[in-house]
Amino acid sequence: MKPTELQIRNTIQDIKKRLKDPLMDKPANKPVKEGYTEIVNILVEGRKPMKVSISCLRYAVGPLPFWVLIIM
Repeated sequence: MKPTELQIRNTIQDIKKRLKDPLMDKPANKPVKEGYTEIVNILVEGRKPMKVSISCLRYAVGPLPFWVLIIM
């Protein structure tokens, strides 16, 4: 099922809010921050998941958030 425009906007807002967290600026969180930033770009540009390079997510530690899994 394709997400609605409202769901996409809400997801972008949630991710941007998370990116503002001061902990995101720690060196250990750099790959996570890059992944979140790429997800925002994917959603804003409306790119299709199979055409997206998600290599920046390969360093994510622990389970990915549900919205990342949906996009992938």
